[in-house]
Amino acid sequence: MTIVLLFGILPLLPAQQNKGFDIKTYKAELQAYVIKHAGITEAEAQKFFAIYGEMRQEERKLFSKIGEGWKQKPSTEEECRKAILEKDEREIQLKKIQQQYHLKMLKVLPATKVMPCLFFSEKFDRKKFREMSARRKGDSKGHNHNVKEGKNGRHANK
Repeated sequence: MTIVLLFGILPLLPAQQNKGFDIKTYKAELQAYVIKHAGITEAEAQKFFAIYGEMRQEERKLFSKIGEGWKQKPSTEEECRKAILEKDEREIQLKKIQQQYHLKMLKVLPATKVMPCLFFSEKFDRKKFREMSARRKGDSKGHNHNVKEGKNGRHANK
């Protein structure tokens, strides 16, 4: 959820803080990645991403509200309680938005196409987030040097 929140907020930040983040490039890379990995056609991708883009816009509205709630730094019992419950409510709203748009996607594409598109779009977001985090920590190639090889060549956090 944190990764999704951060990716929703990134396009809203000023360009200086994003160090050259380009939303158009990001969207093009995302679409190419999903087409390649989900095995969909360009026509299917256009249908999916038209709805997906609308969903992301709606999500970003809530992401900013969720972020604002944590910036307040409540200190009393009542303020903390209120902040927690408001965050919970916004996350429920977020899930309702996602469900609403997933239903729209399912009206224009079969579930066997929508599911891999959603899976690979989330996978792409995680990949990009890791790369951006690594760059901010000083590794310009986006590698995470704080991982070690685990079983079957997979990475395990140290």
